[in-house]
Amino acid sequence: MKNKTISLLILSLIFFSCDNQKNVNETVVLCGASMRTAMEEVKNRYAKVSNDKILINYGGSGELCAQIKLSGRGDVFLCHDPFMPWAEKNGLISRWDTLAYLDPVIIVPKENIKNIKKFSDLARPGLRIGIGDTTYSTSGHVIKNALKNSPFGNAIMSNVVAQSKGHQTRCNYVVEGALDAAIVWNAVAHEFSDKLKTIIMPKDSIDAVTSATYQESDLKNVKVTVGVTTKAKDSQHVNSFYDFIISDCKDIFVNHGFREN
Repeated sequence: MKNKTISLLILSLIFFSCDNQKNVNETVVLCGASMRTAMEEVKNRYAKVSNDKILINYGGSGELCAQIKLSGRGDVFLCHDPFMPWAEKNGLISRWDTLAYLDPVIIVPKENIKNIKKFSDLARPGLRIGIGDTTYSTSGHVIKNALKNSPFGNAIMSNVVAQSKGHQTRCNYVVEGALDAAIVWNAVAHEFSDKLKTIIMPKDSIDAVTSATYQESDLKNVKVTVGVTTKAKDSQHVNSFYDFIISDCKDIFVNHGFREN
C-alpha cells in the first residue's frame, strides 16, 4: 500500500508539471484503459470540427480517480462505475453524463476446442480460467459477486489460474493458449473479435454491492461516464469537448462493443 501511494504521488507530480505547461486550447483527458480504442476515435472525430488539442492520459479508472484527488489536475474524466459518483461526491466533478454500459462476457478461442458454451461450463474440472482482480478491479468485483451467488461458483473459482486488472492481458492469454477462457468487458472482447469468440454471461447471479469506499454500485449495469473536473482550466474549450462527446459520440462506443442502454 505504501509503494502504491508513493507511485500515485510521483505520477501526480509529473502530471502537475505537464498540466502547468499546457496551452490555453489544450484539454487534458483522463481516460480508463478499457475505453481507449473508443476514445481515440472520439479524438479523431473532434479533430475534424475543432483545432483544439486533446491530450489523453490512459490508466485504470480507479487510479485516475485517485490521481485527480491527489493532484487536482485534469479537465475531463472518462471512467466506468463506481468512480464518477464518488468523484462528484468528493467535489472533484462539476457535471457528468452516461455514455454507455459495460457487461462482462466470456471469451474463448475461435476454435473453442474445450466446447465452452455457457457460464456453468467454466466449472468443468481442468479448465484454466482468467478473471479480473477481485480486490482492485470493478470487473473482478462483478465476477466475485456472481460466483458467490452461483451454485457452481466454487467450482469455477477453483479453475481460476490468473487474476489481472488488464482486460487486454486476459484476452491475449486466451489468444496465446495460456488460458482456456476468461471473463472480460464486452468492449475489450470486441477488439479481439477476429481471434476470440464471445459468450454472453447471464446476469441472474449479479446484483448490487456496497463497499465502504464507493457505496452501492449496480453491477448489472456498469456505466461508462464522462465528466468535467472542478479544476478544469479554460472552461470554454473543455466544455466544448465535453458537449461534443455526449451529443455526437455515443455511437462510437456502441460501435466498439459497449452496450447502449
